Amino acid sequence: MIYQLNVNPSNTAVSLTVTPDIGANFKYDASYAPGTEPFNPSTSSGTVRGTGYLMNNAYPNDTTKAIYSKTVYLEVQESGSGLVGVKRTWREDY
Repeated sequence: MIYQLNVNPSNTAVSLTVTPDIGANFKYDASYAPGTEPFNPSTSSGTVRGTGYLMNNAYPNDTTKAIYSKTVYLEVQESGSGLVGVKRTWREDY
């Protein structure tokens, strides 16, 4: 997601995507929102949220029926020329 933001800052979401390097049943999605929680919006930080899923074979595109999921948040520092770097991370669930 951070790579995509650096390449195309107007693209702030990644749809459900297969991760073939891990396996066909693993997918992820991600999004970026400037100045949003869980991190302090007054610090010029933005939040990248990424969720990885182990999908159920019977429901390959329904994330609500995934076998397992994990969401991770990254606080990214913004600047006038784009993203400076990751400041910290926070895991929501497993």
